Amino acid sequence: IHDFGVFLNLGGVEALIPRSELSWSRTANSKEFTEGKTLRAKVLTIDWNSNRITISVKQLSDEPWNTIGKYKEGDSINGKVVNIISQGAFVELEAGIEGFVHVSRMSHTKQIRKPEEAVNKGDIVNARIVSIDKENRKLSLELVTGEADPWSISSEELIKSVQTGIIENTKSSGISIRLSNGMLGFAPKGELQHPGDLSKHYPAGKEIKVSVKDFVQESRKLILSETGAMKKEEETEYKD
Repeated sequence: IHDFGVFLNLGGVEALIPRSELSWSRTANSKEFTEGKTLRAKVLTIDWNSNRITISVKQLSDEPWNTIGKYKEGDSINGKVVNIISQGAFVELEAGIEGFVHVSRMSHTKQIRKPEEAVNKGDIVNARIVSIDKENRKLSLELVTGEADPWSISSEELIKSVQTGIIENTKSSGISIRLSNGMLGFAPKGELQHPGDLSKHYPAGKEIKVSVKDFVQESRKLILSETGAMKKEEETEYKD
């Protein structure tokens, strides 16, 4: 038994089950296979020159993606976090089927900069299936956090209103703003009252009033405008 796999004795001929062939799951542990245990496996390759046979346990069972049809977009599932990268986390729905949760889909109301702010490897999480790409074997997920989804708001209602938000990040191209309802939007430099030194006029934590210039609900894109909010307020005052 080794970290890279398990060796078996087939009547005097040595056979190897690589770790990747122990299970469809990436979390398979070779230490679960104890010495003296009898296994049933499928022969993959035979090398008579080195008296080495490569065999597989997992390939005696169906490939998990063949049954992906039992999952539907919008389904809520419980899964285990099996890997974390800078962009998000991989969640195992079952052995051999994993989905990916991007950091932008880990909270409706908070800006998650690192996946570890929301999940840890080994966590059992509740997630919703956003999309299923059968051809490329990809699942997109979002965490189910219990937060109300502010992105379900009516676009007509949102565009007509003036919103108050807090600046979360300032770049040379504009500022990121967290609205009071939890939505995160971006105000380009050209939509700001003071487009000169943004870091001076728009520091993180400052409250700002903005209007919605563009809202795409499906992709959660929100373009904001400080000058647009000023015009709306002027129009309201004029009408009053």
